[in-house]
Amino acid sequence: MHAKCALALLTLYSLAACATPLERCLNTANSRVTQLQNAIATAEGNISRGYAIHTYQEPVVVPKDCHDEHGRWYRCDETEYHTVEVPVDIDIRAEREKRDGLRRDLRAARTQAARQSDQCFAAYPEG
Repeated sequence: MHAKCALALLTLYSLAACATPLERCLNTANSRVTQLQNAIATAEGNISRGYAIHTYQEPVVVPKDCHDEHGRWYRCDETEYHTVEVPVDIDIRAEREKRDGLRRDLRAARTQAARQSDQCFAAYPEG
């Protein structure tokens, strides 16, 4: 989950670098809505599966052969990272309550995002 969030944020930051001021303002205005939608989707997935998935990166040493400037070969292992997903027990009832709370928060966040978006359009009418 954390890796997915980090990837989503990295993508947003990359896009923001090329975005107009209006687009950056709108992205900021809607960021909480996006976070809540992602959290709701995660909770719904957990509920439907009956368990959560913990994701982490595990280092794996991969043997490599290299050579120096004189052509002599030597071992130069590299570390690669593999994503590991582990099922985690959850309290389904608590997960449903969390999801329902997130849905309530989402309604409020959408209202706030709409207000902030209106402010963005007022601040950057040229687009």
